[in-house]
Amino acid sequence: MRGAIPWRRVFAPEVIFGFSAAAALFPYVLWRFGYGMPAAEHIELTYIPVVVWACGFVSFLVGARLAPGRLDEETTFRLSQENMPMALLLSFASAIALAQVYLAIQDVYGVLPLLDYLSSSGNFDVVMANDQQQYSGSGQLGMLTASLYALNSIFLVAILQRVTWRRGSRVVLAALFLVVGFAHLINAKRGGLYSTIFYLLVGLSIYFGDPVRGVAALLPGRSRIVTKGVLVAVPVGLIFAFGYIASIRTRGRVEDGTGEILSYLQLPLINFETQCRAAGLGPGDFRLLGPFRFLAPYKYMELDDSFAVTAPRAIRDSPAGMYEEIHWCWGMPGVIGYSLLLGLVSRWLYNRSLRSLTCLLSYCYLAVALALAHTANQVLILAYVPVPLVCTCLLKAVVFTEPVRPASSRARASRDGFVVGRSPLGA
Repeated sequence: MRGAIPWRRVFAPEVIFGFSAAAALFPYVLWRFGYGMPAAEHIELTYIPVVVWACGFVSFLVGARLAPGRLDEETTFRLSQENMPMALLLSFASAIALAQVYLAIQDVYGVLPLLDYLSSSGNFDVVMANDQQQYSGSGQLGMLTASLYALNSIFLVAILQRVTWRRGSRVVLAALFLVVGFAHLINAKRGGLYSTIFYLLVGLSIYFGDPVRGVAALLPGRSRIVTKGVLVAVPVGLIFAFGYIASIRTRGRVEDGTGEILSYLQLPLINFETQCRAAGLGPGDFRLLGPFRFLAPYKYMELDDSFAVTAPRAIRDSPAGMYEEIHWCWGMPGVIGYSLLLGLVSRWLYNRSLRSLTCLLSYCYLAVALALAHTANQVLILAYVPVPLVCTCLLKAVVFTEPVRPASSRARASRDGFVVGRSPLGA
């Protein structure tokens, strides 16, 4: 019997983006009842961000409705049994990422920032670490980030292979997950690890119809009760970790996870309010290539005037949400057009995610970007979405799938008196 939660619908692009838009505007509620952070007390509210996000969300829905096709009721493909061990490929890719971590520690930081934060005698904090990043080689840290995000798709394929064909050790997969988590946390930045977890959750939920089956395959005993307990414990742990990680990298200036999450939501809206006060409905400074500035390596972006964006920020180190560069450089026509296209592409990939492994892996990257839209526009950041999407397409050269007949089709054939066996297509 299928669970009460329609997981595939929960992770539809319209639902994810709707929650993200609500999260982007939720600080208004906090401020209305006097729970704002100190920085929010010094801005004069315009509520223009409400108009921007509302128009963007409606345009996104229109784009999603224009996407051809619909999501199949059941998965119609599976990994081929002849595929190479995905755990081996994952181990090789993880080794490359660890080599990049080593070079970053040697060439950029001089120490492992995470360990220095944890040490009582350390003198490093996140501000110093960010300053040191300015002296990295061109593209060095961006390549490390792109490599870690590209690992998400290989990780998901390795889990699918484990569930489908019982290939790959759960111990090896767990160890590699710890390695990838460590690589994401070398500077105590939470986004990469949280994105990986959300990516896997979306992929397993869409492919299997719920995340329980995929997670159960990685746990000893395969108990659904234990698995559901883990799925409940993980979000609780992540909330606690959200504040703890921020605390160690700021030397104790953050107290608890809930408070840190509320602050994390407020910072982008504070900056977006500041921007809207200067630009109104926009554009504040029309630049055709401005929103694409993060598709170029960071150091090149600083040298090219065509990528220069001068949007004002009340808090320098915080972004202003997905529409920051879009609104400042293109105004409302840009917000509407970009949202329309994003909704179309996201829904198209989602509709095909039960028919194509490439579409499933690609959609999961967009799902992560939509979930974080309240903070930044990851779709147009080279290391977060574009490079991993290219790597996902390259996986087709080494990962093969075969069609399967959905269970409902086999049941109908059995009721009609046909013998249901293995199909010529590998079902």
